[in-house]
Amino acid sequence: MLKAIIFDMDGVLIDSMPYHAQSWIYTFNKAGIESVS
Repeated sequence: MLKAIIFDMDGVLIDSMPYHAQSWIYTFNKAGIESVS
């Protein structure tokens, strides 16, 4: 039985910034918006 879910939104537990950046670039490209790298 699942009792807890941990959200790490600020990178304390895992450095997730590269994943966030990748997902924004993908989303912008799908919407036809040129993204900056």
